[in-house]
Amino acid sequence: MHCRKHVTIALYDLNVEEFITDSAVDYAAYGLAEADNRLQTSLFGNGGQATSIVVFGNLIPDSDNLIYAAIRGERSVFAVTADIVDILSIGAKSLHSKQVYFMPEDKIQSIRLGNTKVSLELHKEDGNWFVREPYRSAADEEQIQNLISSLNNLPVLALAGEESRTISQRLFDAPEFFAHLDTDPVSTNMPVTGLTDKTITGRFLAIVTQPESDGQLIGKFQNSDTIYEFNSTISNLFALNPNNFREKTVLNINPGTLSRITVDLSGTQHSAEWNVERKVWTLLTPQNKTADARTITQILNSVSNLKAIRFVNHDNKGQNKFGFEQPKAILTLWMRDGEGLQKKIILGDISEELGVFATIQGQDSVFVIDKSLLDTISNGLAQ
Repeated sequence: MHCRKHVTIALYDLNVEEFITDSAVDYAAYGLAEADNRLQTSLFGNGGQATSIVVFGNLIPDSDNLIYAAIRGERSVFAVTADIVDILSIGAKSLHSKQVYFMPEDKIQSIRLGNTKVSLELHKEDGNWFVREPYRSAADEEQIQNLISSLNNLPVLALAGEESRTISQRLFDAPEFFAHLDTDPVSTNMPVTGLTDKTITGRFLAIVTQPESDGQLIGKFQNSDTIYEFNSTISNLFALNPNNFREKTVLNINPGTLSRITVDLSGTQHSAEWNVERKVWTLLTPQNKTADARTITQILNSVSNLKAIRFVNHDNKGQNKFGFEQPKAILTLWMRDGEGLQKKIILGDISEELGVFATIQGQDSVFVIDKSLLDTISNGLAQ
């Protein structure tokens, strides 16, 4: 705001030091031709239309810091102090947005984000977000909203100086970081390409380290000449863990659809069955004991919306290291509809955040859940 006021005052206080001519024929002689003028400023009226364009040209020979100036379309040329160019040039750079902007959130249908090692693809389908690469999964809507907000407000240090204009565009074809947002879903497994790829639609930002600099990050949008300077901390946004964008709900079962619950604890099995006539849970094993209604209610509440604290991996490689060979407990949920249909939750070792590693039989994902489920079933289902 201070900068805008400074520029406005400078324009308002601009004085004509000397009238040069009222009948200029060749603007080029004064450095005022469109291809030559060192700076131009457009002044807008209330209707949003430019009412005047003031152009500034060459230094006037043998003058005391004066330059030629004119109003575009008029034949008068006058002299003004050269300081106005410095004020307006600095002001124009400072007035430039301090964030990059891709597009409105509600228009975004696909996101590609990546670095030299990993890339993430997110697609919107029927109003819902999904992870498409490196694997297929429902996405965490809140995480997607936060990501879009971060990208649409990516902080800019400054516009790159003139020395950056000579950087080969080919440098941006092998970006260290990239972000691609589109109004249409893009194909999966699309190769990481740069700014010279004419097949890219939407908005593609390529970020590289400026050559011969002390690690300065610079970025450029496709089909734009503007080069931005970024703080190195933006690399944190591109340090991707695709698991962070997965939907955290790993189990969502309607308790009313369950017919039996089984808990296996180090060779000991507890099993309870829903008695349809009496509308109570009855204990099958161990025999001659009563089912603990409170424990069963807590189990039902947990599995109705079981959420992962975090995902560890999305495949079954190395699952043994999470304690699934000798699990602390196995919870099996039997569905009332469908003969033999069941969900088996395997609870392994305690994790570093005092949760418990878990997986669902038949699925590849390993995740961490709150330890409360293990605590609930650790004494079985009997009173």
